[in-house]
Amino acid sequence: MILYTTVPNEWIFPINQEQFNNLIQINYQGIPVMAQKTGDNKLIITKVLSTNPNDYLHDSIIPGTCITLSHPQINP
Repeated sequence: MILYTTVPNEWIFPINQEQFNNLIQINYQGIPVMAQKTGDNKLIITKVLSTNPNDYLHDSIIPGTCITLSHPQINP
């Protein structure tokens, strides 16, 4: 089977289902990012999903950055 997609392999064939369930897509400071839930309203940014090249220059959304959200109701 051959899949022609822009979606990363980790999304289609996750190595660890628990790790996959902790990933969510959010808009942080108006920029779409993929983040991993760590608990207590904290997230770690794993990918920047924006199509705007200027968004990749922001220091506040570098992958690996830990962020705290003010709204605890995050549903994947």
